[in-house]
Amino acid sequence: MNIGEKVKQLRQQRGLSQNELAKRSKISQPNLCRLEGGVSHTVRADNLFRIAAVLGVPADFFNGDAELTPRDIVIHDPEARELLRGYLMANAEDRRLLSRLAQQLGEKKP
Repeated sequence: MNIGEKVKQLRQQRGLSQNELAKRSKISQPNLCRLEGGVSHTVRADNLFRIAAVLGVPADFFNGDAELTPRDIVIHDPEARELLRGYLMANAEDRRLLSRLAQQLGEKKP
């Protein structure tokens, strides 16, 4: 998977439109479109860092065959950090409930 395909996949997983990602990462929507569409195979490092920040992943995720690990998500995604913080502050029974809820949500089909 190339950089543009990874950007597109993460953008869609995050529920963002191209326009939203472009605005948040301060790049033009046509440039983002070319990157995702495979028309452009290069991206400036500063743009890649901003895209990665918006998508909540480390910039090196887009290089090679890197896989996104849970640690990457927690470090780079503010919502994931907040969820983890809430889980860590919960008592044992609430943690069990949260774990069951997460499993059920993971089993739901979109």
